[in-house]
Amino acid sequence: MMTFLKFIIFFSITFAVLSFFITRDGDIFSPVGEGQVVLDSGTYEAFQLPEFASSMVDSNYKSYFIEVEPGLIESSN
Repeated sequence: MMTFLKFIIFFSITFAVLSFFITRDGDIFSPVGEGQVVLDSGTYEAFQLPEFASSMVDSNYKSYFIEVEPGLIESSN
């Protein structure tokens, strides 16, 4: 029983370490806006839709990216 328990613990730790390295295949990406949008509620940074999404919507589509906490992007860099 102890051998089985040791095997399970070893397998769990190995799986956790391996999954960390498999899922961290790139760098953290912080998008940079292309100007500002001024609304009644405040001034926001404008982000363009990616090309793959642009082909699926028409010119009347409006989407808003809301910064959850003011200054969040600046403090994370």
